[in-house]
Amino acid sequence: MREIESMARRWAAPLAGALLIVLLAGAANAAKYFTVTTEQSNLTYQTGSSVLPILGNLPTSYGGTPALRWRPQGSPIITGTGTSPVSLTVPPGLINFAPPYPVILPVPSLPTYIQFTTGLAAYAPNGSTANFAPGTKTSRPANFSWCPGASANPACTTVLAGGSQGSVSAIVKYQSGLAGPQYGGTMKILNTGPFQWYTVEATAPTYKVRQQGYDVGSAPNTIIGGGAYSNYDVATAGAGDKIFASPPLVPTYYGAYNIITDPGTAISTAPGLSSKGWGFPFTTGTVYIKVPWYPGPYKTITGMGADNRTPAGAGNISMVAGGVLTGDSGLVVPQLITFTINVPEAEEISMFAAGVGLLGLIGLVRRRASA
Repeated sequence: MREIESMARRWAAPLAGALLIVLLAGAANAAKYFTVTTEQSNLTYQTGSSVLPILGNLPTSYGGTPALRWRPQGSPIITGTGTSPVSLTVPPGLINFAPPYPVILPVPSLPTYIQFTTGLAAYAPNGSTANFAPGTKTSRPANFSWCPGASANPACTTVLAGGSQGSVSAIVKYQSGLAGPQYGGTMKILNTGPFQWYTVEATAPTYKVRQQGYDVGSAPNTIIGGGAYSNYDVATAGAGDKIFASPPLVPTYYGAYNIITDPGTAISTAPGLSSKGWGFPFTTGTVYIKVPWYPGPYKTITGMGADNRTPAGAGNISMVAGGVLTGDSGLVVPQLITFTINVPEAEEISMFAAGVGLLGLIGLVRRRASA
């Protein structure tokens, strides 16, 4: 008995010290559970010059409804680990929203375009959790310049196609951010609903328009950003766009601009075309995309992420993901997704309470051994 008591005295202090070290390490790496705020968290999608869903981005006087944004519903929970910056695990369906109706928006700034119709729903992450973390990513360089089909990737130098610079005129650049270098990850996004537009096909001798687009879901590469490095989706040629002759243009609440609500009966169908969408992961850095554009010669869109969270992970973080959509017709469209999450102080679940109890138990053993 005396021998056991002697061993307890000798090991109590070292064991307590070792346990304290483990507890401190465990506290730093403990799981943190954040309740996401719905008002300041959202997902936006920019294609060309338009930020969709247009429903939530139009001014109220023009039919916009700010509440109809892709944003978290209810009080969803996400998980964080580590500190400065905290890694995030986002469960499927954080964004799960469908607008109740589509909206038609005239496009007076582009002469060949008449209008867009959009009512896209968003579900993200789709299929599996999304993981965002700091540090070097083995799948991609910290900084890169990428062009479709270029042998010079990931260091192409010009938007112009040809030679080592690729087969399509487009360039995507990623620059790592200063706050949380290379922070980011991948997230699958599922979009469904109408996304259509009308363009002028001919003006003489008959005014004709082409109806383009589809109910998203049959064309998975409509939303292309957010996936693995340099991933792509291919949409094979479908039935083709419908052509309408002299469709009625009706007045709308957009003032001087009229819209097509019912184009009538199609007079013909254009040949179907295939397309390919190229996309990249989310980052807190900067994404720069440049493509040929009317009235040109080029269109550039840029997105910049930011991590303004505390070391414990509370606050606001925005990540951006980019890509390009290319088609047989020669059309190249830049696309940019911005994912914003705002969280208050986390509820931390760790081994600390249990560890304090173990320290107390060691103290009790030590007191009994010395009694």
